[in-house]
Amino acid sequence: KAVVVSGWFNNRETKVGGYKPAENPTPFITRTHRPAYYLPDLLNRFGDAELAWMIAPRPLLIEAGTKDTSVNINAAREEFRRVEAMYGRLGKSSLAVFAPFDGPHQIHGADSFPFLDRWLPATQDKLR
Repeated sequence: KAVVVSGWFNNRETKVGGYKPAENPTPFITRTHRPAYYLPDLLNRFGDAELAWMIAPRPLLIEAGTKDTSVNINAAREEFRRVEAMYGRLGKSSLAVFAPFDGPHQIHGADSFPFLDRWLPATQDKLR
């Protein structure tokens, strides 16, 4: 019914092959240690925006830390513009939310938990 993505949404092409922050100039692909990051043929098929399009028109919030060394905030914003455009074409612009926060790679929750409370009220009632 609603989706929150925290610390993952990014421009995959930039992340995997190009982005090199000054504080860590090696490409992300050479620093990663999780096999889940190696998705064969991913970039020939789709990126994060296309994955988000599969969620549309359901409510979607992307949470990203401005100090996250795994997700470049500017690349995430750039990719999110594509999501905004799709939700806009569907007449559902208000359902796609980008929620940056001042912090590292973590689940922040300041925007995401209220977002879920808004869109999943029946779930909240069942938990009480």
